[in-house]
Amino acid sequence: MTSEISIGRLGKPHGLTGALRFFPSGDLLFYTKPPLTVRIGSDALVFEKWDFARTYFLVHIRGILNLEMAKQLTNQDVHVPREALDEIPIEQNEVLVTNLIGLKVYSLNQSTGFHIYQVLDGTNQTFLDCRTESTQILVPFLSEFVGSWDLEAKTIEMLRWEEWFEI
Repeated sequence: MTSEISIGRLGKPHGLTGALRFFPSGDLLFYTKPPLTVRIGSDALVFEKWDFARTYFLVHIRGILNLEMAKQLTNQDVHVPREALDEIPIEQNEVLVTNLIGLKVYSLNQSTGFHIYQVLDGTNQTFLDCRTESTQILVPFLSEFVGSWDLEAKTIEMLRWEEWFEI
C-alpha cells in the first residue's frame, strides 16, 4: 500500500456549482499545478482547479457539479500519496512541512520518544505537534527550537528541548 499524507480538510461548499472550501495543512497546492489526484474517504477524486482565497482555497473537483454533491464531501480529510511531494522544488535548508510528519525527535543526539504527529498552521506561526503515546507538546517551527532534520533517516533535532517540559 502506498504511504499517504493528509494535505488538509474540505470545508463547506461555495456557490451553487459545487466548489468547496479547502483548508490546507501544508503548502502543497501552492507548488502543484492541476489536476491533482487525491483520496477523500475511500474515493480517488481529482482537484481540477483551485484558487487561493486568503485563508483557504476554493477547489473544483471533477464530477462534483452542484451544491448537493459538494455537501457530501464537507468536513472530509484529503490525502495524497507521499510521492506527490517529491516533485515540488525546494531550496537547500528548506523543507515542506508535510515531510516532517512521522519524523522521530532527537535532542542532544538522544531519542526523546516523541515523533512529529502533525504540523499545525497557526495565524502567525507554524507548530510541530510532537507526541508520545501519553504526551503531546506543540513546538514553534523556529530556528531557535528546531535544529537540523534528516528526511532519509526520518529524524529531527530539537533545541532547548528540556524547556518544553517546564511550561
